[in-house]
Amino acid sequence: MKITQQEAIQRIKATNGKIFGATFIKKNGDLREGTFRLEVTKGVTGKGLKYDPESRGLMTVFDMSKDAFRMLNVRTLQNIKINQEQFEVSHG
Repeated sequence: MKITQQEAIQRIKATNGKIFGATFIKKNGDLREGTFRLEVTKGVTGKGLKYDPESRGLMTVFDMSKDAFRMLNVRTLQNIKINQEQFEVSHG
């Protein structure tokens, strides 16, 4: 099923901390596939970031395989998988 970038962001935010899969193109051009979560508080110090990730097309997620926080580039999302449903993200 094809969805827009905005719909993909809404669906990811609606996971409410449940695990989801995503494929996107990293800043260096590599294709990155992984399993992620939102709303993880492990290791959060309360300092916050020095910039607004949303203004740069990024979303802060917890990478389940690397056991660390990462930035998901929503502008280059290729597809997402939520509750065994696969969605292809269209840009245009």
